[in-house]
Amino acid sequence: MARARHSKVRPYSAGPVHTFHRSLGPTLLLAQLFGLFPVAGVLDASPRYRRRSLRVLMSLVNIIATSTITVLGAFWTASNITVFRATKVLFFASSVAACTLLHRLACAWPRLARDWRHAEIVTAHIGYPPNTVLYCRVFACVFFILAIVEHTFAVTDAVVRIAGEDTWTGVFRRFYIKWFPQVVMVVPYTPILGPPVVMLNILATFTFSYLDLLIIVITYCLSGMFRQFNKHMLKVSEQVAIVYYTIFNFCCSFKNTIKLNYGKEYIFILESIILSLVLSFSSLQFCKPRFEFPRPYWRDLYQDYQVLRDLVAKVDSHISRMVLVSFTVDTYHICLQLYHSLRHISRMVLVSFTVGTYHICLQLYHSLRPLPTTASKIYFALSFGFLIMRTAGVCISAANIHDEAAACKYALFAVPPQEYCDDVERFIFQVCNDHVAISGFNFFIITRRTLLTIIGLAITYEVVMFQVNTMAEDEDEGKHIKNTTLNLPT
Repeated sequence: MARARHSKVRPYSAGPVHTFHRSLGPTLLLAQLFGLFPVAGVLDASPRYRRRSLRVLMSLVNIIATSTITVLGAFWTASNITVFRATKVLFFASSVAACTLLHRLACAWPRLARDWRHAEIVTAHIGYPPNTVLYCRVFACVFFILAIVEHTFAVTDAVVRIAGEDTWTGVFRRFYIKWFPQVVMVVPYTPILGPPVVMLNILATFTFSYLDLLIIVITYCLSGMFRQFNKHMLKVSEQVAIVYYTIFNFCCSFKNTIKLNYGKEYIFILESIILSLVLSFSSLQFCKPRFEFPRPYWRDLYQDYQVLRDLVAKVDSHISRMVLVSFTVDTYHICLQLYHSLRHISRMVLVSFTVGTYHICLQLYHSLRPLPTTASKIYFALSFGFLIMRTAGVCISAANIHDEAAACKYALFAVPPQEYCDDVERFIFQVCNDHVAISGFNFFIITRRTLLTIIGLAITYEVVMFQVNTMAEDEDEGKHIKNTTLNLPT
């Protein structure tokens, strides 16, 4: 049953300035610069979703245009399936999925922001996580700058390579034909069609980074609320223990004094008085002005935990599909980067490496050496590093929710035996048996082991590629030796 203060919820627009929606305001505004996340009032207190608006029209145009390029790429790939062609299709297909999921989240965003605001008001006594607005803005700036720099070096590398094959005359036309062959197959290059298709490619590149950014900032705010709850719970638990043991020690000292001065016949009456004082400890009014914890404090703490737990469930129902798409796309691109890096590594390098961090760093170093231009080397290092940073950021930020939600059990385990009650027992059972975490569409929950799983997948893929390359080189050497033997002079 909800507490009395739950019914006294103020309007959504009321309350402190630093709310969840206002913390994410600049991040959401960044998406709208690219025609994503069509929500009105992203910088106001009350967001709104309007179906008949220019934002919604731009978002739908992006989805339709990107879907068109994806379908063209599918027909283009069907004639000759290769890794390069499949990558083109998956690149735009994952962009369509990301844009669709962002549009779907925008439809539910006003309700989600209202539910989050309700949870903030109900748990206002535990305080708001500090520096949340600052960290969200720092995350948005870092991701946006790195995404721009990465795409700039990608285009620069492609243009330099194309210009090196011929002259700089008509370089944009050749760049367009090389990057978008699925479009050229249907519609020849025209100066009018070129810029919109290039803009769609920029949109698809930005969508991947923004999807990871949005997951990171949302999960960071959630884990911050659990972290604030844990601090409040430890504070209340320490206050309860201090006051309880102070009263108990005073009563024990008073009991010994009565026993020595008046005899044992008054002990039974005195023990009854002490027991009554201890049991009615939570209703003592002289404690409240100093410590200010609610009278049924364990029940209140349990209900606060339930509010945060329900908030995680609501958020997970809206972003779990985004998490699944994010992990799928990031894992695929990590394997793809490793595949391209292995193409330039010799057999001696493969044999001499050892599995581990040193192995990965050294492998990437050697994979940079055969790249033709300096822009290629910078782009490969920056792109792979940015990809690893995004994947690790999503894993760690989402895993912090699971860690912080389970951290309160240590304070519950330290509850004094005299304070142990049904509410504490129910609280411990809830924390130990319920997994509060963000999931990937209920296929998996994100913990710190998820990051180790991705690392293990990348290393396994790498080892398999080592074996394939070694077998290919052995076969080539065998053919070379056979041809040399046949041509020996007699």
